Amino acid sequence: MQATTCHMRQLEMAQESKNPALICEAHEALGQTYFRRAQHASGSGSESEEQTCLADATGHFEQMLQLAKALNDRVVITKAYKGLGLVALARMQTATAVDCLEKHLAGTRRVGTQEMQAAAYFTLYRALRVHLGWDDSSIFSSILKRDFDRLVELLWERAAIAESLGRKRMTVETYVLPHCHRSDGVSGGV
Repeated sequence: MQATTCHMRQLEMAQESKNPALICEAHEALGQTYFRRAQHASGSGSESEEQTCLADATGHFEQMLQLAKALNDRVVITKAYKGLGLVALARMQTATAVDCLEKHLAGTRRVGTQEMQAAAYFTLYRALRVHLGWDDSSIFSSILKRDFDRLVELLWERAAIAESLGRKRMTVETYVLPHCHRSDGVSGGV
């Protein structure tokens, strides 16, 4: 709660200063804080608090996106799409999550580092797994070849980036990833 209060004050001060960049930062901080609170509430079994926090997180990431678009700030737009995608995934709004995370990936390709791109590939990969209902027991029975090819393409892109960065652990994890995962699809780099 203390973090939420601090970030609410941060937003108030940013709005008073009328500085759009500071307002975006405050919305991002609040969105992330509410998202973490939702994860905590989920772990403690409080579904109503989880849903309230996810709604609050969505609102802050939407405000961030709207303002970033008005400023034409591609970096902030990219961050906002990631936040919206993760919140949608937590709400099991998987089509929305995939759409937002695809926009996040496209943004990281334009303005992100290779490590950011690798993380974006992984995040989208995990969202697609959840969206398609891909678990070990239904891997080939429920996925169309086109969907399977898209997942493999995401992993190959991540592996290529990892290899170009000399990140051996990330490379190994990428090759092993399809065989070792949690069934909820949101563990790992998400």
